[in-house]
Amino acid sequence: IYGIMAKKLGERMLVEESEAQVFLDAREKAFPEAEAWKAKVTEEAKNTGIVRTMEGAVRHLRAALNSSDAYEASKADRQAPSFMIQSSAAEMIKKAMCTMWREGLLFKYDCEFIGAIHDEVVFSVGRKDLQNFLVDAHRAMTQPYGGMTVPIESSISLGVSFGVDQQVEIGSWPTPEAVAKGLQKVAEMQSAASS
Repeated sequence: IYGIMAKKLGERMLVEESEAQVFLDAREKAFPEAEAWKAKVTEEAKNTGIVRTMEGAVRHLRAALNSSDAYEASKADRQAPSFMIQSSAAEMIKKAMCTMWREGLLFKYDCEFIGAIHDEVVFSVGRKDLQNFLVDAHRAMTQPYGGMTVPIESSISLGVSFGVDQQVEIGSWPTPEAVAKGLQKVAEMQSAASS
Protein backbone atom coordinates (compact mmCIF):
# COMPACT_ATOMS: atom_id res chain seq x y z
CA ILE A 1 0.00 0.00 0.00
CA TYR A 2 2.99 2.31 0.54
CA GLY A 3 3.95 2.23 -3.14
CA ILE A 4 6.47 -0.60 -3.19
CA MET A 5 7.40 -1.72 -6.68
CA ALA A 6 7.69 -5.33 -7.88
CA LYS A 7 11.50 -5.38 -7.84
CA LYS A 8 11.75 -4.38 -4.15
CA LEU A 9 8.77 -6.52 -3.15
CA GLY A 10 10.33 -9.52 -4.89
CA GLU A 11 13.53 -8.99 -2.90
CA ARG A 12 11.59 -8.81 0.36
CA MET A 13 9.40 -11.82 -0.43
CA LEU A 14 12.32 -13.79 -1.89
CA VAL A 15 10.48 -14.33 -5.18
CA GLU A 16 11.04 -13.33 -8.79
CA GLU A 17 10.03 -9.82 -9.79
CA SER A 18 7.33 -11.20 -12.10
CA GLU A 19 5.75 -13.14 -9.22
CA ALA A 20 5.82 -10.04 -7.04
CA GLN A 21 4.07 -8.12 -9.83
CA VAL A 22 1.33 -10.76 -9.93
CA PHE A 23 0.84 -10.18 -6.19
CA LEU A 24 0.70 -6.38 -6.65
CA ASP A 25 -1.76 -6.69 -9.55
CA ALA A 26 -4.01 -9.00 -7.50
CA ARG A 27 -3.94 -6.60 -4.55
CA GLU A 28 -4.87 -3.68 -6.81
CA LYS A 29 -7.72 -5.69 -8.36
CA ALA A 30 -9.00 -6.73 -4.92
CA PHE A 31 -8.79 -3.20 -3.49
CA PRO A 32 -9.29 -0.72 -6.35
CA GLU A 33 -10.47 1.93 -3.90
CA ALA A 34 -7.02 1.99 -2.30
CA GLU A 35 -5.33 3.05 -5.54
CA ALA A 36 -8.00 5.67 -6.22
CA TRP A 37 -7.58 7.02 -2.68
CA LYS A 38 -3.79 7.16 -3.04
CA ALA A 39 -4.14 9.05 -6.33
CA LYS A 40 -6.54 11.52 -4.69
CA VAL A 41 -4.17 12.15 -1.75
CA THR A 42 -1.20 12.60 -4.09
CA GLU A 43 -3.14 14.99 -6.35
CA GLU A 44 -4.24 17.04 -3.37
CA ALA A 45 -0.65 17.18 -2.12
CA LYS A 46 0.48 18.39 -5.55
CA ASN A 47 -2.19 21.12 -5.47
CA THR A 48 -1.58 22.30 -1.91
CA GLY A 49 2.04 21.28 -1.31
CA ILE A 50 1.08 19.51 1.92
CA VAL A 51 -0.53 16.36 3.20
CA ARG A 52 -2.41 16.09 6.50
CA THR A 53 -3.11 13.28 8.93
CA MET A 54 -6.69 12.62 9.98
CA GLU A 55 -6.17 14.88 13.00
CA GLY A 56 -4.48 17.63 10.97
CA ALA A 57 -0.71 17.20 11.39
CA VAL A 58 1.06 18.53 8.28
CA ARG A 59 3.92 17.33 6.12
CA HIS A 60 5.28 19.78 3.57
CA LEU A 61 6.06 18.14 0.22
CA ARG A 62 5.85 21.02 -2.28
CA ALA A 63 9.60 21.19 -2.99
CA ALA A 64 9.92 17.42 -3.46
CA LEU A 65 6.75 17.12 -5.56
CA ASN A 66 7.92 19.96 -7.83
CA SER A 67 11.51 18.70 -8.03
CA SER A 68 13.10 18.41 -11.47
CA ASP A 69 14.73 15.22 -10.14
CA ALA A 70 12.29 12.49 -11.26
CA TYR A 71 13.38 10.18 -8.44
CA GLU A 72 12.67 12.83 -5.77
CA ALA A 73 9.31 13.70 -7.32
CA SER A 74 8.20 10.05 -7.53
CA LYS A 75 9.38 9.44 -3.97
CA ALA A 76 7.21 12.36 -2.81
CA ASP A 77 4.26 10.84 -4.71
CA ARG A 78 4.63 7.74 -2.54
CA GLN A 79 5.33 9.71 0.65
CA ALA A 80 2.03 11.62 0.55
CA PRO A 81 -0.32 8.65 1.15
CA SER A 82 2.27 6.88 3.31
CA PHE A 83 2.46 9.91 5.60
CA MET A 84 -1.30 10.03 5.90
CA ILE A 85 -1.52 6.32 6.78
CA GLN A 86 1.51 5.91 9.01
CA SER A 87 1.30 9.25 10.78
CA SER A 88 -2.43 8.87 11.37
CA ALA A 89 -1.69 5.46 12.92
CA ALA A 90 0.97 7.12 15.10
CA GLU A 91 -1.59 9.72 16.20
CA MET A 92 -4.01 6.95 17.14
CA ILE A 93 -1.47 5.21 19.33
CA LYS A 94 -0.41 8.50 20.96
CA LYS A 95 -4.06 9.30 21.68
CA ALA A 96 -4.49 5.86 23.26
CA MET A 97 -1.35 6.27 25.38
CA CYS A 98 -2.48 9.74 26.52
CA THR A 99 -5.86 8.32 27.51
CA MET A 100 -4.17 5.53 29.47
CA TRP A 101 -2.00 8.12 31.23
CA ARG A 102 -4.93 10.45 32.02
CA GLU A 103 -6.94 7.53 33.38
CA GLY A 104 -4.00 6.59 35.62
CA LEU A 105 -3.56 3.00 34.46
CA LEU A 106 0.06 2.99 35.64
CA PHE A 107 -1.03 3.93 39.16
CA LYS A 108 -4.33 2.09 39.29
CA TYR A 109 -2.89 -1.32 38.39
CA ASP A 110 0.20 -3.43 38.97
CA CYS A 111 1.63 -2.70 35.55
CA GLU A 112 4.62 -1.25 33.78
CA PHE A 113 4.56 0.43 30.39
CA ILE A 114 7.21 -1.16 28.14
CA GLY A 115 6.64 0.89 24.99
CA ALA A 116 4.76 1.46 21.79
CA ILE A 117 5.70 -0.51 18.69
CA HIS A 118 4.03 0.84 15.55
CA ASP A 119 0.34 0.38 16.35
CA GLU A 120 0.76 -1.68 19.51
CA VAL A 121 1.31 -0.88 23.16
CA VAL A 122 3.23 -3.29 25.33
CA PHE A 123 2.74 -3.56 29.09
CA SER A 124 3.84 -5.92 31.80
CA VAL A 125 0.80 -6.52 34.02
CA GLY A 126 0.37 -8.49 37.23
CA ARG A 127 -2.10 -11.37 36.84
CA LYS A 128 -4.39 -10.09 39.59
CA ASP A 129 -4.96 -6.83 37.67
CA LEU A 130 -4.87 -8.24 34.15
CA GLN A 131 -8.62 -8.47 33.48
CA ASN A 132 -9.46 -4.94 34.66
CA PHE A 133 -6.34 -3.46 33.05
CA LEU A 134 -7.19 -5.02 29.69
CA VAL A 135 -10.72 -3.59 29.77
CA ASP A 136 -9.38 -0.05 30.38
CA ALA A 137 -6.47 -0.37 27.92
CA HIS A 138 -8.76 -1.81 25.24
CA ARG A 139 -11.21 1.07 25.65
CA ALA A 140 -8.32 3.53 25.15
CA MET A 141 -7.08 1.66 22.07
CA THR A 142 -10.49 1.54 20.39
CA GLN A 143 -11.74 5.07 21.10
CA PRO A 144 -13.03 7.10 18.15
CA TYR A 145 -10.36 8.78 16.04
CA GLY A 146 -10.26 11.38 13.29
CA GLY A 147 -13.98 11.39 12.58
CA MET A 148 -13.93 7.75 11.46
CA THR A 149 -17.37 6.16 11.33
CA VAL A 150 -16.07 2.59 11.18
CA PRO A 151 -15.53 1.03 14.61
CA ILE A 152 -11.87 0.67 15.57
CA GLU A 153 -10.89 -2.84 16.57
CA SER A 154 -7.96 -4.02 18.61
CA SER A 155 -6.46 -7.47 19.05
CA ILE A 156 -5.09 -8.58 22.38
CA SER A 157 -2.28 -10.98 23.11
CA LEU A 158 -0.78 -12.29 26.34
CA GLY A 159 2.54 -13.93 27.08
CA VAL A 160 5.46 -14.23 29.44
CA SER A 161 7.60 -12.23 27.03
CA PHE A 162 7.09 -10.23 23.86
CA GLY A 163 8.59 -12.90 21.61
CA VAL A 164 6.33 -13.94 18.72
CA ASP A 165 6.33 -17.56 19.82
CA GLN A 166 5.61 -16.45 23.40
CA GLN A 167 2.33 -14.63 22.68
CA VAL A 168 -1.21 -16.00 22.73
CA GLU A 169 -3.88 -14.09 20.81
CA ILE A 170 -7.14 -13.86 22.77
CA GLY A 171 -9.24 -11.96 20.23
CA SER A 172 -10.70 -8.48 20.00
CA TRP A 173 -12.46 -8.25 23.37
CA PRO A 174 -10.96 -8.81 26.84
CA THR A 175 -13.79 -10.92 28.17
CA PRO A 176 -13.09 -12.87 31.38
CA GLU A 177 -13.44 -16.11 29.38
CA ALA A 178 -10.97 -14.99 26.69
CA VAL A 179 -8.44 -13.84 29.30
CA ALA A 180 -8.77 -17.08 31.31
CA LYS A 181 -8.36 -19.17 28.15
CA GLY A 182 -5.33 -17.09 27.12
CA LEU A 183 -3.70 -17.45 30.53
CA GLN A 184 -4.29 -21.22 30.36
CA LYS A 185 -2.54 -21.39 26.97
CA VAL A 186 0.36 -19.30 28.31
CA ALA A 187 0.68 -21.70 31.26
CA GLU A 188 0.68 -24.68 28.85
CA MET A 189 3.38 -23.04 26.74
CA GLN A 190 5.50 -22.44 29.85
CA SER A 191 5.01 -26.02 30.97
CA ALA A 192 5.97 -27.38 27.55
CA ALA A 193 9.05 -25.13 27.41
CA SER A 194 10.28 -26.30 30.81
CA SER A 195 9.78 -30.00 29.93
